[in-house]
Amino acid sequence: MPKRPKRICTWPGCRRLVDGSRCAEHAARGKRDADRRRPSAAKRGYGRRWRRYAHAYLAEHPICRRCAEPSEQVDHIVPVSGPEDPLFWEPTNHQPLCGSCHSGKTAAEDGGWGREGGRGREIPAGPSA
Repeated sequence: MPKRPKRICTWPGCRRLVDGSRCAEHAARGKRDADRRRPSAAKRGYGRRWRRYAHAYLAEHPICRRCAEPSEQVDHIVPVSGPEDPLFWEPTNHQPLCGSCHSGKTAAEDGGWGREGGRGREIPAGPSA
């Protein structure tokens, strides 16, 4: 099967031919710029208190709720806006997920890298742990 023809990098002014949407330099720069605009984890509510809570939660829930692999992250089932959101600390709004399942769910909800997207979309759950 023939490969798709290369396209020009979508970064303004760049004329490099690429297989995807951006060349390696501009893909990295785009992520770096997005990370700079994003508040720190602590400012988003994921400081020392959250890390302690997450460690204890994952010790009690060691299996990913979706794929049955070892859990690595505590996920908010219903997305929250920050630590002032009533659902942020609500244990019934938490589920254990592996890194891959958490990344996939997050990208489906907000478009990835914190971009606005399909927030609130129902994501089908996998096997219960």
